[in-house]
This record gives sequence, structure tokens and C-alpha cells, in this order.
Amino acid sequence: MIMDEPKTREEARTADDATISSAHRSTITVSDLKELVDATREILLRFNQDTAWWRGHAEAEWLLEPHAFRRNSERLEKQFYSETALMGHFVSRAPSRSHRPCPDNNDYLGWLSLAQHYGLPTRLLDWTENPLVAVYFAVERPDEDGCIWALSPTGLNRASGAADGLVQIRDPNVKKIAESAFRGTSSPEEIIALDGQEIDPRMLAQMSRFTLHSNRTPLEQVPESAKSANWLRQFVIPKNAKATIRKQLSAFGISDRVERTRVANASVHSASAPSKKRCEHGCASMPVEVGLLHFRIGGPSRGRLTQSCACAR
Repeated sequence: MIMDEPKTREEARTADDATISSAHRSTITVSDLKELVDATREILLRFNQDTAWWRGHAEAEWLLEPHAFRRNSERLEKQFYSETALMGHFVSRAPSRSHRPCPDNNDYLGWLSLAQHYGLPTRLLDWTENPLVAVYFAVERPDEDGCIWALSPTGLNRASGAADGLVQIRDPNVKKIAESAFRGTSSPEEIIALDGQEIDPRMLAQMSRFTLHSNRTPLEQVPESAKSANWLRQFVIPKNAKATIRKQLSAFGISDRVERTRVANASVHSASAPSKKRCEHGCASMPVEVGLLHFRIGGPSRGRLTQSCACAR
């Protein structure tokens, strides 16, 4: 008797991810900006008027996981990034190449923020306080359903026992989690919403915020997420609505504003003209010579360009 082969680990993970994501999914589908207003109203009620952070995904099935914990598309044989090696290369070479002052040696979160600024994979995950910015990134890939995620940062911290509010950057657990990216040491099993620092104009213009992650478990799969109806919510954007929403965003000046900050941020690091190349996820990308750091995923590589795109956030 011939039996069907069992699902591969990746197939099983995909099925589990879809089930978990659906538990957070709102019945509101964002097909235009009018429905985005409905989504924000739902969030105000669910989050008890707390400030919401937003994140846009060009594909609705992408996970809420930082770049350092995703699969390494450039070195498939290693599957995942060597985080400590990446950070070690960065710290040892940044002082002579960075256009801005480097953090103190023991300021691990400062180094993570600087690495994130230059587009390296880190354990920081970008969010924004502006839902229109999140929608802008969610409509980048026209052939797939996208989504926006809404997070109550205080609700997340409260559920995980981290704090009743945003966690300060000098918090001992923040230091331990950030330090583990450089030393491979053990740290608290937490995802923390940070009251972080704005270190470049892009963060100010896009109202950027961060969650700091201690391991590979995506935010929507942490044990606390089973009770997350009041602090985590997903709104799907159908692929056939993306063109309409892009036009609406343009009418509000959002597309121009986001692109200006992208170009301004890139121009600090590179004299190269914008590229129409796309990353492995299909996002529009721009070459950025990383502040003359010449870093490439997996280690430094002189004279090469790295790609800055929505996926690197």
C-alpha cells in the first residue's frame, strides 16, 4: 500500500501559521482608506484607547519576526543568519566607516539600532504609529494579498509581564536581550515594546517604533498571543484593492513622503542612482552602500551594495 508522504516541516509550519494568523484576523477587510478608518475605530475600542503601533506586510502570510530570525535567502545551506558573526563584523568595522558616532562598547541596544539603520538583519522589528505608512508598505506587492498589523505596545508588555507601559532602553532585560545578539548568551524569553531612540530622519518621518525579540518565535505565535485579542490584530488588504489604495495614498502625499525619506536616508550612504531591482520577496528596492561599511549579509564584502527594502524592516 502506498501512503501519502507526511507534510514537510515547512508545510506544517505554513499550515500552523495560517491557523494562528486567522485567530488575530479582523472581519474588516481594508479595500480602500475609508475601511482603514473602520479598522482604526476597531483598534481604539479593542486597545481601550491605547496608542497603536502599525506594521504593513506586502504578503498577508508573512510572520511578525525580525530579519535576523528569518531564513537566510543568500545562504540557504545555513538556513538562518549567524547573528553573533554579523554583529561582530559590524562592531569591528563600523567605527572607521560610519557617518555617525558609534555607541559605547557596552551599549548593545545602541549598536542594534545602528545596525538596523544600515539595513543589517537584527532582532529589532519596525513598527509605525502612522497606519497610512503601514498601508503604504502593505500595498507594495501587487500580486498577493497584503495586510496591516495593529499592536498595542502597552498591552503586549503588560501581557508578557515586562511593564505596564513602554519599556525603557536602560531596562535590565532589554540589555540582556540586546547583549545576546552579540555574545550568544541566554536572555529572558520576551518580546518587548521599546521606548526607543530616533537616530535618523526616516524614523521621525515614518514615526518608527520597535519591538525587541529574544528568539525566533514570531509575535503572533508566542504563548501570550492566545489571549491577544486586545493587543494584536490583523487586517487583510486584498490584492485587487492595492492599486486603488496606492492612488489614494498618493492623493494624501504619503507615497512621496515615504520615498523622500528613503532617498534621503540612502543618499547619506551612497551616490548610486535608485535601482528598479526587487528583493527576494518582490519588494521594490534601492541599492545602499552601507555608509561605506560595504557590509553584505553573512559578512563584510568590500565594494558591494546591500538592498534596502520593506522586507529588511
